[in-house]
Amino acid sequence: MRAVTLPGEIRCAAGGSDGECESRAQPGLFDRSNGTKFGRPKKVADTGHIATARRMKADGHTGKDIAKYLGVSRATLYRYLAQGTAA
Repeated sequence: MRAVTLPGEIRCAAGGSDGECESRAQPGLFDRSNGTKFGRPKKVADTGHIATARRMKADGHTGKDIAKYLGVSRATLYRYLAQGTAA
């Protein structure tokens, strides 16, 4: 049988059963216990920017103006304002 490499670092024999697959990734190499972060990085990781956005919102600035100042979309701004912290 010919070996086939599939996405996700799993190697299986072509036409074989599920028992013939083996993982080539090292156990524990990519997990959160090692401090590995998954997903897209935060656009605004500084809590100071979020505090500034909260002050601007309290002063009466529009969401559009605040988002433009921070360089994010309005949806991102409102998501950060709804959360307790940005990080």
